[in-house]
Amino acid sequence: MGIQREIGGFFDLSLPFNDEAEYHKNALRLNSGRNAFLYILKSKKVKKLYLPLYICDSILDTIDDRFIDIEYYHINENMEPVQEFNLGTNEYLLYVNYFGINQENVYRLLKKYDQVIVDNTQAFYYFPFGNEPTFYSPRKFFGVADGAYLYIDTFLKESLEKDYSFERYEHLLKRVELPANETYNVFIGNEEKLNRLSLKKMSRLTSLFLQNIDYDSFKVVRESNFNYYHTRLRSINKLNIDIRQLNGPMVYPLLCEVEGLKEFLIENKIYIPTYWNDVLKRITQANFEYKMVRYLFPLPIDQRYNCNDLDRIVKLIEKYISN
Repeated sequence: MGIQREIGGFFDLSLPFNDEAEYHKNALRLNSGRNAFLYILKSKKVKKLYLPLYICDSILDTIDDRFIDIEYYHINENMEPVQEFNLGTNEYLLYVNYFGINQENVYRLLKKYDQVIVDNTQAFYYFPFGNEPTFYSPRKFFGVADGAYLYIDTFLKESLEKDYSFERYEHLLKRVELPANETYNVFIGNEEKLNRLSLKKMSRLTSLFLQNIDYDSFKVVRESNFNYYHTRLRSINKLNIDIRQLNGPMVYPLLCEVEGLKEFLIENKIYIPTYWNDVLKRITQANFEYKMVRYLFPLPIDQRYNCNDLDRIVKLIEKYISN
C-alpha cells in the first residue's frame, strides 16, 4: 500500500499546478545550471572541452580535469570565437549565448560543428535549433532560488532524486519586504549552497513557481527596456549589438571604458554586477576579455523596471561621463 495522501491541516503556498504553463516544458528539469552542465559532460562522455576564456568559474569548477582536457579560446568584439576548431571524438565546443543577444553566433557555430554545447543561462527565451545540448538557469531571469532546464538527446541511466529547496528561498522572501542591501548576505549564502548541490531533479517548489510566471509579458518588458537603453546609449557603447532579433535578453551590455562608473552607480543604489573577475587570472590586459571584465556594465532590463527607472540610470551615466 502506498503512502496515504494527507487531508486537512494548514495551507501551503497557493500555487496552482500547471506544467503546461512552463516555458521549457519539454526540457529536463534539474536543480541547477551547473548540474545541467555536469549532466551533459557525463551523458556525452566528454573527454575534451574548448571553453571561452570569458566564462564564469562555476563552469570550470564543474569540470573534473583529471578526466577532461580543457583548451581555452578567445572571443572578439562580436562575442564570437576567433579561431577554428578540429573536434575529435568526445570533444566539444562550449559557447555562451552572452547576454541573450548572440543567437546568430550560436547558429553559425552549429552550421560548422556537430559537437557544440550551448550555454543559454543568459538566453532563457531561445529554444535549441536541433539536438545540440543546451542548458538554462531560470533564476537569472525570474524570482526562483535554483533550478535548471536541459535539452539533450543522450540520457543518464542513473535515477535522479528530486531536490528540496525550501531552505534556499529565504533571500527571495525577505526581498519582498526588505531592501536588497539587507538581504544580500543571505543571497550570497544561497549562491554558495548552489555550488555544492549534487545532481538532482528540480524541486517541486521551484517547478511550481516556474509554472506561475507571465513569460510573454516579461519578455516584452525586457525587449522594450533593452531598446530604450540602446536608443540612449548606443553612441557610447563599444559593443557591436544587433537589435533586429531580440528575444527577451538578460541585460543591456554597455561596454564603456570609463573608470569609476560602476562604483558611482552602486553609490546611487544601481547595483551592477561584474562578469567575471576570475577571468583576469587567465588573460592579459591586451586581450578583449580584459575590457569585458573591467568596463562592461550589465544594465538591468527585467520586468521590475519601467522607462522612469531606466531614465534615472541613463542620466546618472551621462552625468558621470560628462564630469
